[in-house]
Amino acid sequence: MSSRRGEKWRPSLGLVIFTALAAAATLPLVGLFFFRLYDNQLIHQTQAELIAQSRVLAAVYAQEVESRLGPGITLGVEIPPETRTDRQDQLTPIRPALDLAAGGDLLRRRPNALPAGEPASPAYVEIGTRLLPIILEAKVTLAASHP
Repeated sequence: MSSRRGEKWRPSLGLVIFTALAAAATLPLVGLFFFRLYDNQLIHQTQAELIAQSRVLAAVYAQEVESRLGPGITLGVEIPPETRTDRQDQLTPIRPALDLAAGGDLLRRRPNALPAGEPASPAYVEIGTRLLPIILEAKVTLAASHP
């Protein structure tokens, strides 16, 4: 009886082999789950950066249009006050909404652009020409890396 007290418990060879095989079988499943979460995070980060780039370009474009308001620029129909965004709430971010788990088709092609109904105003063409280097530089940083 005293000889059994001093011995440590050791698992059987079958238990060791079963544990090793079970761990090897679950590793791919854990890896798939991890990479699915990681891929979703990359999509959220990419969308957030594209939103930020768009917002900066929109602010620069709006500043250019406001600085050139005059006879050559028509702004179109005024937005009714009840549908305008709250100008005091400038810090509310646009959250990334793309999600792989939702099952949406993220890889579908966008529809082709429709031709313009009338040619662009020369003032807008001039503003676009002035902003083209900024747009091309922004495209190189992130958006161009995605086809």
